[in-house]
Amino acid sequence: MKKVSKKILKTLEIIGRIVLDVAFYAMIFLTILAVFSTKWVKATYGGLTVDEILFHLTVPIEGTETGILKSFYAKALYPSIWMVIPIIILLFFIFDYFRRYKAIYIDFTVFKKKFSIKIHTIVLALLLFSGSIYLMWTNIDKCLTKLKIYDYLEAQKVDNPFIKDNYVETKDVELTFPKKKRNLIYIFLESFESSYFSTYYGGDEYYNLLDGMTDLTSENVNFSNTDKFGGALQVPGTTWTSGSLVGQTSGIPVKIDTAIVNNKYNHSSYMKGATTLGDILKEEGYNQEFIMGSDKSFGNRDVYFEGHGDYYILDLKEAKKLGKLPEDYYVWWGYEDSKLFEYAKEEALRLSQEDEPFNLTILTANTHFEEGYLEESCPNLYREQYSSVIACSADQINDFVRWVQAQDFYDNTTIIIAGDHLTMNNAYYENAPEGYTRTIYNLFINSSAKPNETKNRQFTALDMFPSTLAAMGVKIDGDKLALGTNLFSDKQTLIEKYGYDEVNKGLGARSAYYNNKFIYGTLK
Repeated sequence: MKKVSKKILKTLEIIGRIVLDVAFYAMIFLTILAVFSTKWVKATYGGLTVDEILFHLTVPIEGTETGILKSFYAKALYPSIWMVIPIIILLFFIFDYFRRYKAIYIDFTVFKKKFSIKIHTIVLALLLFSGSIYLMWTNIDKCLTKLKIYDYLEAQKVDNPFIKDNYVETKDVELTFPKKKRNLIYIFLESFESSYFSTYYGGDEYYNLLDGMTDLTSENVNFSNTDKFGGALQVPGTTWTSGSLVGQTSGIPVKIDTAIVNNKYNHSSYMKGATTLGDILKEEGYNQEFIMGSDKSFGNRDVYFEGHGDYYILDLKEAKKLGKLPEDYYVWWGYEDSKLFEYAKEEALRLSQEDEPFNLTILTANTHFEEGYLEESCPNLYREQYSSVIACSADQINDFVRWVQAQDFYDNTTIIIAGDHLTMNNAYYENAPEGYTRTIYNLFINSSAKPNETKNRQFTALDMFPSTLAAMGVKIDGDKLALGTNLFSDKQTLIEKYGYDEVNKGLGARSAYYNNKFIYGTLK
């Protein structure tokens, strides 16, 4: 019996030692991973917000482009593995040396069992363990600070009335459509900034990456924050694609109540209390379609657009179902923008043959970070691939618009082109000059409304909502809808009224009114 007990104790001792060794080396690895991950987050997600993080914790992420994961593997995971291996080997020999030659023993008894501890080994292990915890927490703390987690938590402590005080109920505003309703083509451009213009035109580039769109921009209405080409300022709740799609089509930012994270929140109905562009145009008898080269379920885009306006969505899966693509076809996020614009031409012609007016919405993807997707047909003009992708995208957009302008239905069609958010390729603008303000591109083509002032305007994605309707010839009583202002009017936007910092604070703060009205739909 004693022999059995000794064997059990010896086995437990060996298991305990292995567990401690594994835990110790795991801590070393996690510390190194935290260091590399912090650097990766700073470089890759410099503009990531807490709202975006929470949003993607609560919605489907099917169809995510694998390049993001590959970037994490290449710049954080693999370097951590290659660094930890020699460190573990070195520590193994150091500990072995202490065990053999430099150990000081402390004897003690537990449950009548005598144990000896090598004090030098333990001291060294404790020092390394403590140092690892310190380094890991330091880097985690840097991540939390960079992502403004602490600021977000602080802002959630007190309910802020900003949204409630400034919200204009869309369904209560009188909207008067023209006798002959205009068609709408709305092109959302992934990560598209006015910064891509050369400095001569108001951008931040030595070369004019948007050369293909310069004439188009000059000929039409570009609302600008300067006296040159410019655009919209980025505000909380609109800093990622799904958030901006909602913001530009409803005048409301996307905020997530922390109470619904990781629970069974029902996403079959999304932004329940919002009245959107899709809702309005559906009531007016529009045929509505959304074309995207990715999976429509990513970021709840299907739930939003099908639930608010009954859009038909031509995404990657639908294109395969229709026989436009092979079943195993997949590049970048799904299919490339050249195909997107070809399908858009086909659908525009089809919709133009119907008796009802149409709303054709398009979402590009080639310019998504990190380096974008350079199609084989695109010339590699610049040292950085991302620059070449941007230039090619500008040419594709210009070609599509010029094609639309040559069609019979163009005279009664308004085209709106808008970036969804600033690029998340943080490294691309790490050397931007001090004082330069990066803005999101916008353009109104064949607008029915004439602008009061296009230069030196301070506005956001939320202002695109009423401005879109105005460009389509819709008269808006009061020129305000939701949190947006009609840019064609002389009314002040929220930023022009309160200032950028105050609007940022108000939109980013906790709002019980927002949660109850838009997320849960309990306020009418």
